[in-house]
Amino acid sequence: MPHTHDRSIAGSVRFLYIALTAALLGPPATGTHAADDACLLAPDGTVCPDDDDPCTVDQCADETCLHVDVPNRSTCEPLVDAYRRTLGLGELIGEVRGQLETVALSETAHALVGNALEAAANDLARASDALAGRIAVPPPAAGETLAQARARAAFGISRVTPPRVHGVVKVLAVPGVRAAGGPNVVYLARRVRFLYRSTNQLKRELRRLQRVSGVFAR
Repeated sequence: MPHTHDRSIAGSVRFLYIALTAALLGPPATGTHAADDACLLAPDGTVCPDDDDPCTVDQCADETCLHVDVPNRSTCEPLVDAYRRTLGLGELIGEVRGQLETVALSETAHALVGNALEAAANDLARASDALAGRIAVPPPAAGETLAQARARAAFGISRVTPPRVHGVVKVLAVPGVRAAGGPNVVYLARRVRFLYRSTNQLKRELRRLQRVSGVFAR
């Protein structure tokens, strides 16, 4: 049947979407501390592995990785979903970059796609750092919550990500590229379109968080 392969690809994309959504909407980590090899012999204050919670500070103390809540945690908690989105999308880009290596593309097309995906991955990593407070962001303005300030910084970083990914969509849509890549490039293009939609959703969520009411500060 001529459309069996297309249906299989579509099913894979739907499965990926469901799996990614489940990962992003899962419950937040609840542990407050855990022993970790990363902290053995490490000076106190060394950053230790993330607990997937942007509202904790992850630092070594007495050779233990501690995850200490930020002050006034309620002003940070609106960020949890957006933060997990950045992590999930970063993993998805890693998978797409791996898939790229299996596709027959010209040297120019491969470089354009690879460079754009690398830049998008860097965007998401920096946005994650901004949401988690791992990099310095402008302090909250008058009447702003911690979530609003961090979301503002992350939005400034990630707003260029969808255009980067859309550039990849356009490269993979070129007839010559599609002809050379065969079925693999079709599958890759579908995953990249999903990535494009998802980065746009993240951008909208970060914009929304900047307008979140100060009720979270109560």
